[in-house]
Amino acid sequence: GSCTGIADGECDCDGNVLDECGVCGGSGIADGDCDCAGNVLDECGVCGGSGYSDECGVCNDDSSDDCVQDCNGDWGGTAVLDDCGVCGGDNSSCLDCCGVPNGDGTTCDGACGACNDDTSCLDCAGVANGDSTLDECGTCDNDTTNDCVQDCNGDWGGTAVVDDCGVCGGDNSSCLDCAGVVNGDSTIDECGTCDNDPTNDCVQDCNGDWGGTAVLDDCGVCGGDNSSCTGCMDELATNFNSDATIPDNDSCCYLVITSASITYNDWGIGLGTVVTEGGEGEVSIVWTDANDVIATNTDSLAYSSYTVTVTDSNDCSVIVDATQTGLNETDPLAFGLFPNPTTGAITLQASTEMHDVNMQIFDATGRVVFTQSNLIVQGSISLDFSNLSTGTYTIMLNNNNGVSVRRLSIQH
Repeated sequence: GSCTGIADGECDCDGNVLDECGVCGGSGIADGDCDCAGNVLDECGVCGGSGYSDECGVCNDDSSDDCVQDCNGDWGGTAVLDDCGVCGGDNSSCLDCCGVPNGDGTTCDGACGACNDDTSCLDCAGVANGDSTLDECGTCDNDTTNDCVQDCNGDWGGTAVVDDCGVCGGDNSSCLDCAGVVNGDSTIDECGTCDNDPTNDCVQDCNGDWGGTAVLDDCGVCGGDNSSCTGCMDELATNFNSDATIPDNDSCCYLVITSASITYNDWGIGLGTVVTEGGEGEVSIVWTDANDVIATNTDSLAYSSYTVTVTDSNDCSVIVDATQTGLNETDPLAFGLFPNPTTGAITLQASTEMHDVNMQIFDATGRVVFTQSNLIVQGSISLDFSNLSTGTYTIMLNNNNGVSVRRLSIQH
């Protein structure tokens, strides 16, 4: 059909009206749009505009006037870096000595250099770049030849020197020899003599005495007179000295007592008889009893043990114990000793055969120095007492028949 009339306000026969955009029956501006072209409002409220708000709140579409952060990070702030690189600074933190930021001080050089330096190059005399120096003693000049030095004690400018003995500050006394000579070679020997001749130094004598005069004799005895090894070296002599090394045969004795006996009668009165051989000139005979009493009459000897001493004109002596005969019941173990004195070897002679005899030898102090038991004596036996020292000994024989004693002289 056809529409014969459109009502007022309508835009077509269907009753539509024009929308705000002038479209018949249109829906108008869409939600969110700001016009019929479909534009929207920008941040600044302008429809279809391109404006925006910067960090400072200014809204437009001109990016050239957008605010920015200053050196502190503040948007739209005014702080800037100074010449020293300090944010908001005033350049004072990097001024040089001349007041120039980041300067090298050369804009105000002094006599000694930058930064008005007029002192750092002054020498001890106050001269810029001068060559005067202070020595260790405090003297300022430019003459190195007069600089003070250390003495031997290490003191600068000191006066101590090393003496001839090598001692700092010494007076040479520490190395004087005994003659008072510095570093001399004189010495004091063991006798107190001071000189430098070692050939005359005193020596020890054989006694160990410095400067002594004792010497070894021919016997090896210090200070001796050769007597200790001088003696009779004739083996046939009764005083033959087997230890002698220096002969003195004028002293040899050849006197021998071949017999010295006492014969007792029934009343106990003894007759002494002595027979000798060898010897020089006349001989003297002395009878001595057990109490060391010398008998004056050998024709009437009281019963005792006797020693007989015979001495010739050459002063050679022989001592033996007299043998006894008769009255054996009084002295049942009568015996004699030969030779007496002796150097050790003796012959013990008995007048009768003796059995089960015990022998003891006593020294002068009564100490037993020898014992032997169960001896059998038939006529004579040989004994050796050379191990006994020089001296007088008592020999005692005993068995069940009795006791008898004799004296023995040992001479080495």
